[in-house]
Amino acid sequence: MKTTQDKKRNSKSGQGVVEFAFVSFIFLNLFFLTLNGILAFSVHQYISFATFMAARAYQASDSTPALQAANARATLEGYFAIPGIKKEMARVNRIEIPLANSPTRYGYGVPEPGAQIKVVFQVPLFQFPLGPASRDFGWIQMESVSFLGREPTVQECGTFFQTMWTFYGGGGDTWKGMDDNNC
Repeated sequence: MKTTQDKKRNSKSGQGVVEFAFVSFIFLNLFFLTLNGILAFSVHQYISFATFMAARAYQASDSTPALQAANARATLEGYFAIPGIKKEMARVNRIEIPLANSPTRYGYGVPEPGAQIKVVFQVPLFQFPLGPASRDFGWIQMESVSFLGREPTVQECGTFFQTMWTFYGGGGDTWKGMDDNNC
């Protein structure tokens, strides 16, 4: 005959609660990791758009390089002024804006390091409330780059399409109708 102590030892009551606790802990971690991943890529998309707009402001603004850089920085700061973007949702580590605008140096299909606006930032992926020691843990570094281009000349556009048609199409003058509004 089993005693009360033996019945308690072999009892399975409470097993469901323990299993639920383990499974729900894993499920909630995966759920919040997914949400944080979605948030991280949304913030990356937002900062990429801000970088693109800063590049447009750089090229469409004043004629002096110092004013162009100032307008690009002001555009970025305007996008970062939304509450929560610059501190809670992203830490902006570095902003690189070129100081000289050389129209012959960049913009013709080859990105160059000096001809870009670059924002290096971090977004939170894991957040652990473990005090100051975990402040930097769980943040992933991302970057957004927008290259400063220029409109190609009609000569450059024609040369490009002629070279492409000669290489892929076999030659002839058919390339002359390929350019769209002279590029």
